[in-house]
Amino acid sequence: MHTTHNVTTPTTDAAGLLVPMTRGRERNTAYVVTATAPADPAQGSEHRHQVRRDPVAVLAGVLATQDPITNRSATALAAESATEMRSVRTTAELLAEGAQQAATERTMTWLDRLTDTGDLTPRTTRPDRRRGRRQHPHPCAAPRRAR
Repeated sequence: MHTTHNVTTPTTDAAGLLVPMTRGRERNTAYVVTATAPADPAQGSEHRHQVRRDPVAVLAGVLATQDPITNRSATALAAESATEMRSVRTTAELLAEGAQQAATERTMTWLDRLTDTGDLTPRTTRPDRRRGRRQHPHPCAAPRRAR
């Protein structure tokens, strides 16, 4: 392409200005709209609501409104996204942790209640008849009730 022509308004983004301004081999021309008016004036004619701006100020405003995401390369964005995904816990991990905490809290409450009422007491060790060793049961085991 030998020449490019671009119409730039205050609402043009940076890419909308920079891309056409870098494509022509011989010449790149920007036509800058300096007169702005409300799209739907409340009352009166558009002449009274029209504002004229300096073309350099319009171009400076277009370049100043760059989106920070578009200023980085795709490789940089991919690396940042991968790092974030490794550091952020997934919803499933959060759900699993919450379920484990709820189950642990519920079990502790039940064990405390059973201990307080005397239904749960430490059992003494008894000999293991098969090997001649002493068996060590769980420290909180329900006592056997008399029949």
